[in-house]
Amino acid sequence: MVRKFSVFNLTRKRNIEGAGLLDIRFFLVCLILVMAHVSVGSPIARGDANEEARRVYGLVMSPFCPGRLLSDCPSEQATRLKDQILDDLNSGKTSKEVLHQLEGRFGPAVLAMPAGAGMGLVAWVIPPIFFIIALVAGALWLLRRRTEGDGPE
Repeated sequence: MVRKFSVFNLTRKRNIEGAGLLDIRFFLVCLILVMAHVSVGSPIARGDANEEARRVYGLVMSPFCPGRLLSDCPSEQATRLKDQILDDLNSGKTSKEVLHQLEGRFGPAVLAMPAGAGMGLVAWVIPPIFFIIALVAGALWLLRRRTEGDGPE
């Protein structure tokens, strides 16, 4: 019985060491495959640029279709601008650089969201303040109505 126990421990130790070696080999193979994939230039990177371009289209007002986002504008000029944005992103520019370039070209009104500074800050701060005031006014109105209803019984 003692012998079986020690053989079991010895076999278990070999399995653990073998599993560790297998894990290291598997990790190295995965690392080599990932490095090869990145160095060759993967279509996944291009897919990310397409996704980033779609995100940028949704952040820009169309200079060609008033009141519409660039992503919703069907004009030919908008299609050319979208292609230019995609080319810029594929060439390595960040979305921030592309947005800054568009703002320089078409003015600050091209950005769909106001800036977080100057007058743009007012656009971010005023609506929540009005919402809080409306909540307080509604709560006071309900409280007054409840207290008026309890009095003359």
